[in-house]
Parts: sequence; C-alpha cells; structure tokens
Amino acid sequence: MHLFFAIFFFLLLSNDVYSKNLDTQKKQKTTLISVNGKIISTTEINQRMIFISKLSNINFSKNYQKSWLQTITDRLIEEELIRQKAIQYKIVIDQSQIENYKNGFVNSIFKNQANFQKFLKSNNLDINNFHKQIEAEIIWSKIADDFIKPSITVSTIEIKEWLEKDKINKNNQKYLFNDYLIASPQVNQDFANKLYLEIKQKKGFINILNNFINSKNSSNSVNWLWSDEINPKILAKISNLNNNEFSEPVLLDDGYHIFELIDKRNDLNLSSQEFEFIKNQIFLKKFEVVKKLYLQDLKIRSYIDQI
Repeated sequence: MHLFFAIFFFLLLSNDVYSKNLDTQKKQKTTLISVNGKIISTTEINQRMIFISKLSNINFSKNYQKSWLQTITDRLIEEELIRQKAIQYKIVIDQSQIENYKNGFVNSIFKNQANFQKFLKSNNLDINNFHKQIEAEIIWSKIADDFIKPSITVSTIEIKEWLEKDKINKNNQKYLFNDYLIASPQVNQDFANKLYLEIKQKKGFINILNNFINSKNSSNSVNWLWSDEINPKILAKISNLNNNEFSEPVLLDDGYHIFELIDKRNDLNLSSQEFEFIKNQIFLKKFEVVKKLYLQDLKIRSYIDQI
C-alpha cells in the first residue's frame, strides 16, 4: 500500500482514536530524530499528525497520542530513508511528477485546489512537508517496481503448495455440466418437476428439450468450475449426480434450471487462467512481505538516533 494511504486508512479503521482535542499536539514537545545525519524536526512530526487527523476528521485520544506519535515518527523515518536511497539508485523526481501526483490526490479528496489551499491555511500546514511526502511515495513506487518486484519469483512448487493448502482443505472438486433453462410460460414448481421426471426417464427427451428448454451454454463453451465457484443451490443439486444424470429443478433468478452433469474430478489440474491467477496471488503476498523486509533492512543499516 502507498506510504501516504497506509497510515491514513490505518487510522480510519482503528478503534483507538476518538474525538478528543488534537490541538494540544501543536504545543507538545517531541524528541528530534537524526536519520543518517538528516534531521526530522518536531514541526514535521506534528504537522503530519495534524494533517492526518484533520483530513480524516478525527482526533487522537489523549491516552493514545504517544503511540500514534511513534507510529507517525516511524513512517517519517522510512520516508527519509527512501529519499536517501534514491541517491544511491540515481532516482531523480522532478517537480512535474510531484505536481501530477498532488493534483490527483487533491482532486479526489478536495475536489479543487482552492479547497486544498484553504485546508492547509486553516490548519497552518506547510505545503513543502506534503511535497516531501509525495516525493517519498513516488520514489518508493519506483524502487518497488524497478528493484523489488524483479527479485521476486514464484515457482511451480509454490503454486502446488498453495493448492494443497487452499484447495484440498476446502473442496478440490471440479465440475463440468450443462445448464438448461425451462423456457415455457407455464413454468411453476409442479411443471418443472414433471419435466424433470420426463427427462430422467428419457421419454420424448428430444422433443422436450426443443419445446421447453433453452441451453444456457453449448458443449464447446462449457468450462470446468471449482466447487466454490458454483452457486451453492446448484452445487447441492449436482454434487451427488453421476455422469450424464440430470438434477432436479433449481429455482434461480431467471427461472427454473435443470443441470446435466457431464463430468467431475478431484485433482489439481489447472487451466492457464487458473495458474496465472494463483501465481499472481502468491506474488502479491510475497511482494508485501519483501517490501516490509526491505524497509526493515534500511533501518538496520542506517544510523538513527534521538537528539
């Protein structure tokens, strides 16, 4: 998650913030932080505290101010380390990139620049601090894309392990079936049941299909579906069928359906689409972990001191 929005939404979802007075933060003294010789001032910390609180329209409970102050200070340390890392990677962020990012944020939250300027002025906030935050976010996104993502790989073994945990433990059954919608204007439960019995006994099967039933899918478009991808009402009807058997009528939003089970299997064979989806899910989980480890490593390798 983006640096700015990570802490913002964390605060919005927290149960530890209440409508108390935050303005005392302006007067509260906090220890200055040195990050590889670069100072994070009391003003920067307090301004970030005020910015988040006013933007979200909530204030910090007095009992939790110290905890949130530490959280915000940690965030500012990470942002400073990211800006310093940009020098090593020779990443240069020009003013136009910052302006584009800022404009997107301002338009989505404040609707226009005038409202944003009014917000800054009424809360005595410095736009330069906001620009530094944006700069760190842009740099972090570039580091993530250019240096972190290329280092992450997902093996076939990892995909199989994911399947064993998430598919077998749930239900690894897959189904292939035809879906027939009863299209007669006379449709009701009794009619649907009579039609089902006729089909089951194979009496006038061809005529019945032609007169009363519309196929919802053709044989060349039927796809294998995992059990958790199937409507529970449908699954309850087809799970105990044998191949080529028909289900009892199922009432769905568009009418009564009868399902013909073509085949079912219990294995880990994947379509290319399923494979890529699982691979991407594993990648995203690893990506989040690696990003956290990357920031932790930056802190470990840096000289961070209270002044």
